[in-house]
Amino acid sequence: MEGGPLSPRPGTPTPNLEQQRKRAKDLRRSHERGALDAGVRVVRHLPRARTLSPALALASPLRLSEAQFIVAREAGFASWPDLKHALEDDAAAARVRDLVLDAALAGDDDLIGETLSRDPGLPRRSVHVAAAIVDPGALTAALDTNSSLANATGGRRAWTPLLYLCTARARRDDIAARLAAARLLLDRGARVSGREPGWRSTHGTMLSPRHELFAVEAAAGSAIPELVALLLEAGASLDETTVALVQAVRGGNTRVLELLLERLPSHLMWQVGWALREAVAADRVDMARMLAPHANLPAATAFCEAISAGRGLELLGVLLGERTDSRTGTARDAGYVLAVRHDHRPAAAWLLERGANPAAPSAEDFAIHACLAGSQRPVNDGALAFQDEHHRMLSWAIRYGRLQAIPALLGIGLDPNVSALDGETPLSLAAGAGAAEVVDALLAAGARVNDVNFDGETALDAAVRSAGEARAQMVARLVGGGARANDEEARPDAEAVAVLFERAADAIARGDAAALRVLLDEEPSLAQARSPRPHRATLLHYCGANGVEEDRQTAAACDPALLRLLLERGANPNATCLLYGGGATTLGLMLTGDRPVKAGTRVILAEILLRAGASIEDDRRAAPLVTAAALGDLELVKRALTEGVTRPSAASMQTAFRWACEFARTPVIACLLDQGVDLLAQNGNGQTGLHLAALAGSMEAVRLLIARGAPLEIENAWGGTVLGNVLWATVNHDPHTDYAPIVEALVAAGAVVDSGYLSWFRRQHVLRPDAKARIEAALVTRD
Repeated sequence: MEGGPLSPRPGTPTPNLEQQRKRAKDLRRSHERGALDAGVRVVRHLPRARTLSPALALASPLRLSEAQFIVAREAGFASWPDLKHALEDDAAAARVRDLVLDAALAGDDDLIGETLSRDPGLPRRSVHVAAAIVDPGALTAALDTNSSLANATGGRRAWTPLLYLCTARARRDDIAARLAAARLLLDRGARVSGREPGWRSTHGTMLSPRHELFAVEAAAGSAIPELVALLLEAGASLDETTVALVQAVRGGNTRVLELLLERLPSHLMWQVGWALREAVAADRVDMARMLAPHANLPAATAFCEAISAGRGLELLGVLLGERTDSRTGTARDAGYVLAVRHDHRPAAAWLLERGANPAAPSAEDFAIHACLAGSQRPVNDGALAFQDEHHRMLSWAIRYGRLQAIPALLGIGLDPNVSALDGETPLSLAAGAGAAEVVDALLAAGARVNDVNFDGETALDAAVRSAGEARAQMVARLVGGGARANDEEARPDAEAVAVLFERAADAIARGDAAALRVLLDEEPSLAQARSPRPHRATLLHYCGANGVEEDRQTAAACDPALLRLLLERGANPNATCLLYGGGATTLGLMLTGDRPVKAGTRVILAEILLRAGASIEDDRRAAPLVTAAALGDLELVKRALTEGVTRPSAASMQTAFRWACEFARTPVIACLLDQGVDLLAQNGNGQTGLHLAALAGSMEAVRLLIARGAPLEIENAWGGTVLGNVLWATVNHDPHTDYAPIVEALVAAGAVVDSGYLSWFRRQHVLRPDAKARIEAALVTRD
């Protein structure tokens, strides 16, 4: 039934008979509740009800057989037995087809040969199999039967033949056959994108190996330059790609990378930063050198990841670059902190030679270094205040084989229940690695034995899958520690939940709280469930409208009612997912995306999450002060400053000040200024407190900060002064804010009006047209 009436939306599980039975039961329940949409469905498809109104259809009983008949008609079948027969027949055929498709994608030619020896006609019946196993003859036969199959989606991935062809590793060395198959598909009208019209990649999942791809991206990952060149010549556009360069690095072919760099549009050069991170993961200095001339060095994120991964000085030098500006200094100091923390001694010495600040690492960093180095240096454990990035060193040490340091790391207070950015717990990592002694140490330190990863798996699942003599021992220890051996039976049906999840995500995108409530009533586990897509986001993440599917990034998703409903039903406000490289929270997505700003709900969404317990910073000791500052609760801020055993650190107060400026909490800003916070300090994006308050559009906060001597000309990471940043905001940021008074105040305070500001601004379409003339007038006075 490839491409038939039951073909799913791309990225969702293929329907099965059990799901159709559940749909029929759902319809009966909706009918019993008197839902109008149920009445409409009955009138449309049930012969006895065609003359009734929806209201009258709801007034009469609906038998299960009738609900099944309606579901079958909606799926394109004449009756329920027809649907059942088709699905049962298709299920057996689909299992064989998907077995071959999976083997083709994995490059398992032996399994392909073994399966096709029992069913040699399969490639001629399935255009997707023919493409995936790179069989031009079978592909020709399938297309001769029906040329429209060139763009048909099929298999559980719901891909087109061209995408299977470009992704598959089968017959990897037969480039001529692959090119012949690609030309055949293109000649028969296959879309060169390999996707249905209007399909958009999920921007926020760029580093995931399971990222959904365009054909040219898949070809880049297959490391076949001839195939990439063919697609480009046929009109493949790089305009909509997000991981073209990442895939090229992942494939490891320098010629492919060269081809893409030659053709990549200038507005997509941000992909270079992600590709450099992939070069770090692959330890490819050669590819990093190719990418570096197109990057804004230093590539701070890739540089720090290279140090954490223990990469060599040659790669570090490429990523840091030769510049000597403030950005380089900041990256150098951050790198030195990580070099100390991860016990990367060559990198630490190299960075000190280049001027890194020896005082940049904290006591916590040095304590972790001592554990990894096996030092007996005494540590005052009570004085240490670890953040989540420190706690994640347990997972790092397990992954990088530094197992001997685990007892010492636990001894200084690292939390065994802080997951890695990809959602794996230290306990699961240790169990999967067969490290029985580490499992014992983690359990003794209080590791929660039934915590789950993004796939809903526990450490016991990892232990059962592990190899080696320690497996039985680990399983026994975990069960003895309370691991639930029957978790699999207690879990809801994964396929059914995945289908409901997609419906719930659609409801969020529409801003339909009523529909979401019905789905949560039907399946309460949805509040904690995760998307089957590569980003593994929860429904709460979708309320941030950032990084998920393009059509679901809507202002309607930023309705506070949706957020409150999910939190009431048990959604975890601190759940992370794999968007943007991992570790993304709902609050982080909401604060860094533009949809909540455009919807005018950014502040209220943040307040709801913070009051529900969302962490705004990793520093647990600073959390009460920082949260109170972000919420603008002056009394709580004062208590946090005075009632603790120890005074909050300067760093904690600076963080609280930054968030008070972010949300324009003027009384809190004044209080923290009285405590001596640094007006020159910048956040990770180079924004000062005045940058943030001005962006928030708060005249009161801006006047206060200017009066206290806040600097006007410090540049952020994008080269914007406070005034430049505000002018950008009038065009790109907040349609609800009148920035004219902010511009007037900054100009009056002596902000430098760059010679190009006025001419640039006059060409722009601002979000608040009523403010444009006033802003121009303010700029003219100082132009």
